[in-house]
Amino acid sequence: VKSVLQEAERLGGICGAVSENLSFSKDYQTALEIALGASSQQIIVEDEKAATRAIDFLKRNRLGRATFLPLTTIKARQLSPRNLELIQASAGFLGIASDLVTYEHRFEQIFQNLLGVTAIFDTTEHAREAARTVNYQVRMVTLDGTELRTGGSYAGGANRSQNTVFVKPELDSLKQEMQALDARLREAEQEVETKDNLLKQAQEYLASIQSQRKNTWPLFKARVSKRVWSNSGPNWPTNKAKSN
Repeated sequence: VKSVLQEAERLGGICGAVSENLSFSKDYQTALEIALGASSQQIIVEDEKAATRAIDFLKRNRLGRATFLPLTTIKARQLSPRNLELIQASAGFLGIASDLVTYEHRFEQIFQNLLGVTAIFDTTEHAREAARTVNYQVRMVTLDGTELRTGGSYAGGANRSQNTVFVKPELDSLKQEMQALDARLREAEQEVETKDNLLKQAQEYLASIQSQRKNTWPLFKARVSKRVWSNSGPNWPTNKAKSN
């Protein structure tokens, strides 16, 4: 798969792995990993010719095998109306797996084929009750990854690795986090700019007051001096001629 994706541009018609072309809420990640299984690493291609070119490339270079999903041949799969009605009415039903993912419209047939007949439930108990209702004719997967297969078999446990094959949801999540951080940064920058403008205005106002004080002080001193002089006057002698 990796070899084909690396040569995608040269081969032509390669749309990417299934896991690269869908996105979903993190709440459903474990369930959808189980629902898709190995098909998450299948490669979506434009048509049969693109699939044939890629297979020839793998053969010539002895690079192993891969499964290809041509957009021109894959058809959607759906539950029967009766089973769908019973499942939708069951407790704990979260949705058909294909309805819990987002993708480009041109990939609709692909994801309806891979996920259109798998129901997602919140708990194993609820899934078991629903499975009995439809006589185990519908595949079900719970949020913790427990799988109830058609025919009645169960599969589950714990994965040893926490790594995920889904690239796009991880990138979308990181993108949302970056957008949130960018928004907070813009708000902080705007707040700093506003405060800078207020500080600049305050400084200009202070400078204006200081300038007015500087220009007014000499006039004030002159007026005070003049008033003091006029009130007291010089101490001239005031001898009066005495008549004898």
